[in-house]
Amino acid sequence: MGAQCVAGMLDEGRTDSERAAWLVCFCNNPGPAFVISGIGQGVFGSMKAGILLEGSVLAVSGIGYLLTCARRKNTPSVVASEEPLVRSLTASVASGAEGMVVLTGYIVLFRALGAVLPIPSAAAGLFEMSGGIFSVKSLPQAAFLLNFGGLCVMAQAMSFFKNGGFALRYILCKLALGGLAATLVKICQEIWKFCAV
Repeated sequence: MGAQCVAGMLDEGRTDSERAAWLVCFCNNPGPAFVISGIGQGVFGSMKAGILLEGSVLAVSGIGYLLTCARRKNTPSVVASEEPLVRSLTASVASGAEGMVVLTGYIVLFRALGAVLPIPSAAAGLFEMSGGIFSVKSLPQAAFLLNFGGLCVMAQAMSFFKNGGFALRYILCKLALGGLAATLVKICQEIWKFCAV
């Protein structure tokens, strides 16, 4: 939903395309419940592992934002909407439902393609993260996939932008974030022996 929010800000003139191209890299992440419970507890059998993975998601997003966006001065000011509350609420619900349908549609499409195409299990997470992440063997691998997102998540994110002219930057940024997250998790494991998974 982060990509949908950034696309909305761009459409409403609350940010420019340069900033939106960077913001979408840091605002489009898996939720804490999925990371901590689903991956930490479900895949690795450890809530600590989930907390470490969620920490990697938050840390690399924060670092990336600080390096690329935080210093920009000329950002459009936010103007309060004059729209009545009921109309705003209805538009928000409709937009959220539309976003969920798009996300679900891409997951179904990529899962179907994954069933038909000969994709090795080791690369399944690069194709569709939520299905492939359950086959990872280490926390650094999981941190990479959670922060990279896979091609399905990238298609979902780019679908919200009318002008997807920054898809290559998005892919490269997510690859860098995934690599940084894997490195941070490995360092944490080595220094603190936080999780011996």
